Amino acid sequence: MLRPLAIAPRERLLSFGSAYLSDTELIALVLGTGRAGEPVLSLAERVAREVGELRTLSEIHPQQLTDLHGLGAAKAARLAAAVELGRRVCRRPWRRGEAFTSSRQVFGHYHAILREEKREIFIAAYLDARNRLIGEREISRGSLVASLVHPREVLRPAIRLAAASMICVHNHPSGDPRYSAEDVAITSRLRQAGCTVGIELLDHVIVGESSYCSFADQGIEPFGGGRAGECAEKTFPG
Repeated sequence: MLRPLAIAPRERLLSFGSAYLSDTELIALVLGTGRAGEPVLSLAERVAREVGELRTLSEIHPQQLTDLHGLGAAKAARLAAAVELGRRVCRRPWRRGEAFTSSRQVFGHYHAILREEKREIFIAAYLDARNRLIGEREISRGSLVASLVHPREVLRPAIRLAAASMICVHNHPSGDPRYSAEDVAITSRLRQAGCTVGIELLDHVIVGESSYCSFADQGIEPFGGGRAGECAEKTFPG
């Protein structure tokens, strides 16, 4: 029996799965054919070398891909379409009826949405009494370093949806999920405002490049210390 590496890329993908293929081989399969005097694997290798990290492909406009030597409109369109398909798969919406049970689930869902953003984006997720997602809203799209969030903008949809609780999520474009003094102040203000109207803030999750910070998990104020006037402890089950 032939080993996986001894089989051509297309057959290897069909037999063993895409994980067995290198970046260059995946690009080659998307391109389909090479050009005069250059086999498709050589063309794919050069494309991979010129774009650098694969994630860079998601930041290049399809028209710019045609500027890569030997990559015409048809091949550029195929490559752009493949990138967009991958992006849409990653951004699969959380299905109604599915419950958030941990901060890691929250990170897993919103990381796919926020990881490529160059500005801070603040999102509020609204949950029913069983922590099932019933709605979400983008509250703020800020500058490269900060976003402005007002409690009324967060709570207005929560009240309209009759949410029992909410989770706030935002990204740090720097990739570092460590919280700032501003993050703490915003979280404290939102949790206090939520308590006033009976809508608990379960967590505030900061999304980084490949990791996250959960205020509730780490007991960061206002989730630690049990100060007067705060809601009960977070109610993520488990």
